[in-house]
Amino acid sequence: MEKEIDLPEGIKKSDLKYPADYKNYARIDMGKGYEESSFELWLTQGFGWVLPTLQIGGSGRAFGTRRTYGITLKDKKLVSVGRGPHVLKTITVHLTKDNLERVKPYIELYTKGMQEAGSYRDSLSSRRANSRMRRSYIGY
Repeated sequence: MEKEIDLPEGIKKSDLKYPADYKNYARIDMGKGYEESSFELWLTQGFGWVLPTLQIGGSGRAFGTRRTYGITLKDKKLVSVGRGPHVLKTITVHLTKDNLERVKPYIELYTKGMQEAGSYRDSLSSRRANSRMRRSYIGY
């Protein structure tokens, strides 16, 4: 039998069940350009609960080792998380008209995490491109 876990503040056990009533279902724009009806939370060994945001690019061959940028619930800081054994539990929170107001802080945190992850990824890409350019001028 699976051990019962403490859910993050504001998340109820009923939020984890797919809504039976279609009319109660909610879809919102979470910054990806299309509407979402759910989001995931990962319980990790080192960071606690993490809200995964932006997937880190990688080759299609390395699917099992894919990493994701996420934002921690405790410190609200950007982290990189894989799908390894340090992810103890994954939950999916389904959005309904009943819980939308209660889970709004998570949606706002998701948007903040997407913006931070995008900025970090852009600066990392620019730094790598500039390094390549400098090496080509030096003659390496």
